[in-house]
Amino acid sequence: MSDGNGTERKDLAVAEAVEGVPMIPISELKRLTAYVNEVKKTLMVKGKDYVVDGNRQYTARSGFAKLAQGFRLSDDPPVIKTLYYDEPQTFEFDHYVSRQRRHEVITTNIRGFEAVVKVIQLDTGRYASGEGACTVEELHMTNNMSPKWYHRCLGTAKTRAWNRAVSNFVGSADVSAEEMGLVYDEEPQTSTRKKVDSEQETPERESERAPGIGPPPKKVDMEAAPVERQRLPKGVASLEELEYIFLERIPGYGELLDLVPGSDGFIL
Repeated sequence: MSDGNGTERKDLAVAEAVEGVPMIPISELKRLTAYVNEVKKTLMVKGKDYVVDGNRQYTARSGFAKLAQGFRLSDDPPVIKTLYYDEPQTFEFDHYVSRQRRHEVITTNIRGFEAVVKVIQLDTGRYASGEGACTVEELHMTNNMSPKWYHRCLGTAKTRAWNRAVSNFVGSADVSAEEMGLVYDEEPQTSTRKKVDSEQETPERESERAPGIGPPPKKVDMEAAPVERQRLPKGVASLEELEYIFLERIPGYGELLDLVPGSDGFIL
């Protein structure tokens, strides 16, 4: 191809060196990008391989695993760094064991973990790395503490690092569901981040809603409106357990309904 003065110009689709840096042909780069998008479109399942939060879609570990399999990636053992408090810290949380609610108190000097993971394409030797971290404070502030807090914190740090490494390799630049706090430590992908107190809407905040920004919430007169008292479902021992079930299975249920205890049941 000539510029009219007899000077040959290389086609942009041909790989060339710029200051000694080899470049992938545009046509090949397009194929790689199209491949990543096609994997997301045809192979990833909502609620398992990715999580939708608002109007954004976030790929989870199982989704990155499909990309890693498609690119034939292997990974080195992660490099883990343990973070420590200067002084031991105490955390309290509730959980259920055999349908019985239990209150736990733990004291630890472990603050969290940082992880670095490298993924490698063995056929070419090309590799990419990613970093991830998780702290006990994060688990506590997002209501994700449990008796397996150590494993959950460590596993989340490693998963976030691995997701980033795969994302960097395939060039998707995705922020993972685990990194957004929508999934912790490979929990079932239907689980979502629980809102902390500062994110819960209150009547006072509703009253401060700017004019014209959505309709105000309807208020129901509980004394005037007929109510039907319902008994606890079979196999549920207490109202607290029912509330816990709602919280686990219906994310944000507190914004949809209220559980009002009564002498012989409850009111929705």
